[in-house]
Amino acid sequence: MKKNLKKRAIHRLKILGGQIRGLQKMIEEEEYCVAILQGFSFGESSVDARY
Repeated sequence: MKKNLKKRAIHRLKILGGQIRGLQKMIEEEEYCVAILQGFSFGESSVDARY
């Protein structure tokens, strides 16, 4: 794997991991459903983003 691609992939995974932890916390704290759905939307857009 090229060094630049690897670095960008790791960076994107760290961002996604943070978003997932945030969603987990929102669900545990029983946040308003719309806020949770918006969080899922942000996570999905991170996965879909191109390198």
